[in-house]
Amino acid sequence: MWTRRILSWMVGLLLGAAVGVIFVTLFSPVSGDELRENIKDHYQDAKTAAFKAAKERRAELERELETMRQRPYIFYLSCVKEYAGFVMDLTEKCRIRQMRVFLARHNTRI
Repeated sequence: MWTRRILSWMVGLLLGAAVGVIFVTLFSPVSGDELRENIKDHYQDAKTAAFKAAKERRAELERELETMRQRPYIFYLSCVKEYAGFVMDLTEKCRIRQMRVFLARHNTRI
């Protein structure tokens, strides 16, 4: 079922892109050669920016990994702290629910 949805979404995306390309080429204020050159330039700029962002993110993740390797207990403690926060939130939600059930049984409102 979900594959049919994805397939129909992809077909819609491709058709929309094709219609967009047709409208851009028909209603563009520049000539075809100039338009192709502009598109090529924008593509190269976007590609360069994407590679630069990926390279910076990779370097950041490698630094973070190296820090974790040097001090694994800090990573462990941060995981424990996050888990403890989750458990405390869950405990608080259970207390609130229990209080609501108690008050509902005794016909009392907060």
